[in-house]
Amino acid sequence: FTMVAECRNAETGVGAVMRHAHVEAGSSVLVVGCGGVGLNAVQGAKLVGAKTIIACDLLDRPTAAEDVDWESIAAKLHMSYENFRKRFARLAGMPPSQYRMRRVMERASALMHRSHMTLREVADECGFCSEGGSREVCGCR
Repeated sequence: FTMVAECRNAETGVGAVMRHAHVEAGSSVLVVGCGGVGLNAVQGAKLVGAKTIIACDLLDRPTAAEDVDWESIAAKLHMSYENFRKRFARLAGMPPSQYRMRRVMERASALMHRSHMTLREVADECGFCSEGGSREVCGCR
């Protein structure tokens, strides 16, 4: 079993599959994130002959308020939570919970800068308790 996550400080997509994660023919692969990089990782896994390819956006739920059951995710991958967390952190450069919060913060920041939503609407959309919470997280004044 190999896990490929969005790697910001390493190779991404096909390169992550072939050189960073060392995916081999016949192996099972989990690709975390289904954006452009994730879809390229799926293609890379197919190119090297992975037997089973699972792509998921489990960590991209829209709000910070939603809990993610990490132990359940690990169990579905036939891994202990601790093994899952360590492998994820090694590949993504941060633990799963930090990665997920980073994605929520990026989403909130994009909404603040690229939409006509009020700060209150962004806070509600992203699951922050208050406008101040979203302001602090995204560095907006």
